[in-house]
Amino acid sequence: LNIRSLPGVESSGGVLSSLIPVEHLPMVLITSWEWESYIWKHLRIIEGRMHKHREEQAILLGKSASQMLGKGVGDSLLLYGLEFPVCGIYESTSMIESGAILVPLDVLQRHSDNTGKINFLNLRFNPGMEKAATRALCGEIEKKHPGLSASLASESAQSNSTTKAVRGMTLAVTLLAMIVGLTSVMNTMLMSIFERTMEIGVLRAIGWKASRIRRMILLEASLLGVAGGALGVLLAFAVRELLYLFPSIGSAIRIEIAPGAVIFTIVFATVVGTVSGLYPAIRASRMKPTVAFRHQ
Repeated sequence: LNIRSLPGVESSGGVLSSLIPVEHLPMVLITSWEWESYIWKHLRIIEGRMHKHREEQAILLGKSASQMLGKGVGDSLLLYGLEFPVCGIYESTSMIESGAILVPLDVLQRHSDNTGKINFLNLRFNPGMEKAATRALCGEIEKKHPGLSASLASESAQSNSTTKAVRGMTLAVTLLAMIVGLTSVMNTMLMSIFERTMEIGVLRAIGWKASRIRRMILLEASLLGVAGGALGVLLAFAVRELLYLFPSIGSAIRIEIAPGAVIFTIVFATVVGTVSGLYPAIRASRMKPTVAFRHQ
């Protein structure tokens, strides 16, 4: 079965990747793409130039890799015992690509003793091809080649075990944060009510209705939630800037704090604060002035 000539395949591109030690870094991804394949078209050069031909012994550095290695256009890296000049720097939204070294496929195959070999084959299907048809092709490939694994790019990330683990951890941390937030705010508000028993009793004695007491306590709880959410956002920005102070860590991680995430965090914290204040608010509103004065 010739995978490249399957019906519906518009173009293809072989990929060979490897992890190698480079200078002071114990492990860096070096990847290579088949020359003139469609994969190169999405590459965005921000400094320098592309390779001139498929055999050029030069390298492109991802933006993060350039920062980690402290190398720019005109510098060189020792790879496989040879000096490779840096001909350009590229930018990618993929954290993995941004931290990689990129060369033409022929170059890496030759210097890594992998002539004629690849470990990935990217296929681009004809526009408008139904997803069911592409899944069927993936199944056919795996059936004809038992040693291969074929999947759609849009689904492979979702089915990846690491991705699932990260999502599970994120959900667990979110639930834990919600429980801790609920408990903390509720405890704070209950302590506040206990310390302000006399004040609440006076307010009830001068004519404040139970509903007004409830609104006051809920407002305080909500403001506490807003403050906690805002503090969390500021802490996230501070941690990001702190990571950027360590090139070996920060430059390898692309941290994007989207405006939507900021809004969600503050809204979520506000809701948690408000819900946490329900019980303390109800308890405070039911307090009798005589009981409050006797307690004092």
